[in-house]
Amino acid sequence: MTGFEITLPKDTCKNHPLVTVFGSIFFGGIAIFLLLSCVSYLFVGNETININFVEISSFFHNQHYVKNFCGVLGAKAANWVMFYGVGVGAFVIIFFLFFIYCKILDLQFVKDIHIIKMLVLCILAVIYISLVLYYLYENFNDIIAIQNYIGYMTISFGKIFEKYLFNITLPLIIFSSFLFLSLICECNVFKITFMFILNIIKNIFKVLF
Repeated sequence: MTGFEITLPKDTCKNHPLVTVFGSIFFGGIAIFLLLSCVSYLFVGNETININFVEISSFFHNQHYVKNFCGVLGAKAANWVMFYGVGVGAFVIIFFLFFIYCKILDLQFVKDIHIIKMLVLCILAVIYISLVLYYLYENFNDIIAIQNYIGYMTISFGKIFEKYLFNITLPLIIFSSFLFLSLICECNVFKITFMFILNIIKNIFKVLF
């Protein structure tokens, strides 16, 4: 001991256990609620519910005919994030909420992952899924089964993208898929795929000749 040691600040979460408790309950609760609501939405579909939430009696009166796992609130939430939102891209948002939940609890497998990095990847994932869903919407519009999984926001985003940038085509979807995988895996997926195909061609030529 020299008397010149500097005391480093301790972990914020350990100093404020209430922040950890309430933060984990908040983000974990919302993530589980949205997950159950959206999974139920995939099976049940869009449920049109016009309810005045000021009247509590009206809220409980409509519970009996709602098929969503989380009742009226679940049906409304699923409509907002999927039907009027980004379709199945909502599950990326749910995944990010679970990530925040794990980060607050300081779990070992998320310690080395930065929140900003995960946020950027999730935003890119939502954009990518929106592009794919809009491509399906434009080219397979007669398939009613996929309509519940697209979302109005996805359609609007696709129209804006095509208006100000370029058309969403299959080559663009394939290129963006490789690019997105490269960002997630932090490696050049283009190069890996090219080398893999080249290796297959070489093996085929060896067998034939």
